[in-house]
Amino acid sequence: MFISDFFYDAASHQFPLKNNPLFAVALHSGLKYFSVCLWLGLLAFTLVKRQKPGHSQRLYLLVTALLAALLVSVFKSLSTHSCPWDLQDFGGPFTDLTGPGRCFPSGHASVGFMWIAWLFAPLALPGVKRWQIVLFVVSIGALACFVQIARGAHFLSHVLATAWVCWAVAQCMAFIWEMAQAKLNSRSARKA
Repeated sequence: MFISDFFYDAASHQFPLKNNPLFAVALHSGLKYFSVCLWLGLLAFTLVKRQKPGHSQRLYLLVTALLAALLVSVFKSLSTHSCPWDLQDFGGPFTDLTGPGRCFPSGHASVGFMWIAWLFAPLALPGVKRWQIVLFVVSIGALACFVQIARGAHFLSHVLATAWVCWAVAQCMAFIWEMAQAKLNSRSARKA
């Protein structure tokens, strides 16, 4: 809560950046649309470049990134935890974390952290180095987190939980994908 306290203005009983155009429109909505466009662009690239190296990793990345974002969304829809701006400590009407809920984990942070899957598929896009992938994932994830914490939409625990869910999905899917690929390769070798 101490991080949320930093962005909360006790005198006005609000988070001043909640409706700030830069934070609410450009960074909140903009990051979401950027991530959607990136995913759709990767889908188009994957469909066009089916025979090119890295196709399986692109498929993994598409499926896993989407699955991570969807799973965070499902968890959030079932959550009883409220957002900071809903709590009396931060100018809201509710006295504890179980106000209107639907705030844990952070859905918006998933637009950045869904790309953690790319760390498990470094060959998905030719010419991109692993350090560039790490820089991209950390940057977009951290920016999405910062924006929502600064606006009063989430606590740090909410965005860290999102990162963990996205990482867990990527790790599990990498294992499943590897097993499936090994099985396919084994079948292909037997047929040849």
